[in-house]
Amino acid sequence: MTVFKTTKIGLFVFLLNSFFLTSIVNAQEKSIGLTLAKTVPLPGVHGKFDHIAVDSKHNKLFLAAKGNNSVEVVDFANEKMIYSIKNVAAPQGILFIPKKNMILVCGGGDGTLKGFDATTYKEKFVLHLGGEADNIRYSAIRNRVYVAFGDGAIAVIDATTFKKLSIIPCTAHPEAFSLDSLNKKLWVNIPDKKTIKMFSLDSEKELATWKNVSDYDNYAMTIVERCHKLIVASRTNPTISVLNSETGELMQSFKCDSDPDAMFYDEKTNRVFISCGGGSIYILNDIMNTTIKEPVIIPTRKKARTCLWVSEINSLFVAMPEIDGKVAEITIYK
Repeated sequence: MTVFKTTKIGLFVFLLNSFFLTSIVNAQEKSIGLTLAKTVPLPGVHGKFDHIAVDSKHNKLFLAAKGNNSVEVVDFANEKMIYSIKNVAAPQGILFIPKKNMILVCGGGDGTLKGFDATTYKEKFVLHLGGEADNIRYSAIRNRVYVAFGDGAIAVIDATTFKKLSIIPCTAHPEAFSLDSLNKKLWVNIPDKKTIKMFSLDSEKELATWKNVSDYDNYAMTIVERCHKLIVASRTNPTISVLNSETGELMQSFKCDSDPDAMFYDEKTNRVFISCGGGSIYILNDIMNTTIKEPVIIPTRKKARTCLWVSEINSLFVAMPEIDGKVAEITIYK
């Protein structure tokens, strides 16, 4: 073989390797961070925000505008507000159930769970729970809705009839909680007691209580079922803690921004997203690895503690409240 031909082959191999290396680096960069894709202004919407729900099929976002006593409906594809459900008493938890075309809203002000038609926005039912109705979760497998409320309880509700089926006692007001359909368990943050409780979803009986895991006010939480990791964020000495979901053992921890409030795990990209009211999004990558790398940090806005990751459309929605003369807005990262 001539030197010329050898050089050509060598150059081809070099270029081919460079292409694959560049592709890998680009893929890694995409998996690590996020890019701001859209911003939707929310003029006239004032005060604190709580939670977000999304109807990805119809490009609708539902925002619990707690300080505004309203649920704001946003067409995020066309970047505009389209409706405001008024006179909702300090809405907090919010959930969209596609097969029922229903928006479920937890009333922090009146302790109710209300259902609204997601097309007409008309109220369809009211369930009085008592006390502050807060976080809400849905299990499609079990056809159940779970609502944290009052001085220490989670209501279990039939997702067809919306009738209350049972109550899981929690000793003090429950904040974020996570359902593990694979292992049939439920974990609940009880910040007033600085504890995490684990329950059986089948029997609804308490299985364990972990106290003073890191001496924190534990608010945000998510479960990574396949590797038995429970990720918990605290507000006193703000920390993201990685726990063994079966034993409560602290596996790893990271310092974070103040006021962490919402957290979501994305199985497709193996990432966890945490929104902090101090003005940051924290991203944990390669969450199933034995050792997790330091978080990637994306700046947002002070008091922007509300977020939602929607895997179907590969988007992180962050609610930015009105502050320092800046109008409230929804920002969308991809």
